[in-house]
Order: sequence, then C-alpha cells, then structure tokens
Amino acid sequence: MDMYSKNQYLKALVEKRGYFLRSKKEKSRLLDEYCQITGLNRNYRASLFFRPIVLIIF
Repeated sequence: MDMYSKNQYLKALVEKRGYFLRSKKEKSRLLDEYCQITGLNRNYRASLFFRPIVLIIF
C-alpha cells in the first residue's frame, strides 16, 4: 500500500466513519484496524489524527 492510499484510508476513517465522534474504546478499535491494514506504528498514526491531512496528487 503506497502513502497516497494510506492517506486516503486515513481521510475516510476520520470523515466517513466519524473518528472524532466515537468513544475512546471505538477510537482505539478503529486505530488498531488502521494500523493492522497499513502496517504502520500505532503511536505515529495516533499523532496524525491531530494534524491536517495533506494529500499530494501526481
């Protein structure tokens, strides 16, 4: 999975699945799912939820 796809998945998780409207338990489950699919570090990705998403389209 390339970085563009990972960013698209992150964007969908935040916008369409309402990450910020979920309880702490549900957020943890969504974050675990994201890390399992993308293979990235959980702590690194948790910090990205609080940064703006910048997508580079080629």
